[in-house]
Amino acid sequence: MLSKVVIGLAVGLALDAALRRLHRSGDGRAHIGELCERDHCDCECDAHGDAAHGASGTALVIARSALVHTVKVGLFILALSFVMALVISLVGEDAFAAFVGSHPTRAVFLSALVGLIPNCGASVIITELYLGGSLGAGAMLAGLLVSGGVGMLVLYRTNADLRQNVAITAFVYACGAAAGLVVNGLGVAF
Repeated sequence: MLSKVVIGLAVGLALDAALRRLHRSGDGRAHIGELCERDHCDCECDAHGDAAHGASGTALVIARSALVHTVKVGLFILALSFVMALVISLVGEDAFAAFVGSHPTRAVFLSALVGLIPNCGASVIITELYLGGSLGAGAMLAGLLVSGGVGMLVLYRTNADLRQNVAITAFVYACGAAAGLVVNGLGVAF
C-alpha cells in the first residue's frame, strides 16, 4: 500500500509539474452543467452547474440534480460491475495464473491490463495470485497500481472526450507497467 501511495504521489506531482510547464492545467471547476446538458436531465443548470432559480430554489435544484446524477452513475457502475464479475468468474483465477505465471515480463503487462478492469474482483484475483506465488511482486504492483475501482467507469461516463479518456487510461496503464518492470528488474520482493 505504501508503494502505491509513494508511486502515485511521485507520478502525480511529476505530471502536474509537466502540465503546468505546458500551460495545460484546467480551471479546477467541475462542470456539472455540461453533464446535465448531455444527459438531458432537466435539472436547470447552466454550463457551469449554476442553478437557474434564485437563491431559495438553488439548494433544492442542486440536491435534485445530485440525486439524479448519483442514481444514473450508480446504475451504470452496477451494470458494468455485474458484467465484469461474470467475465472474471467465467475465466477463473487458474486460467489467468497459468497464462501469466510462466513469464515475469508478460505477467507485468497482463496483470496491469487485468488491473484496469473496473471491479474490485480484479484486485482480489491479483492479490490472491501474488499470495499464492503465481505472480511476482512486479506483476502484483503493476496490476494494483492501475486499479482504480470504478473510477475509470465514472471517467468514461462523465467525460464526453473519448480521446482524453483513452489517453488517461493509457497513461495509467503505462505507469503501472513501468513500475512493475522496474520492481522486476531490481528484484524487489514485498
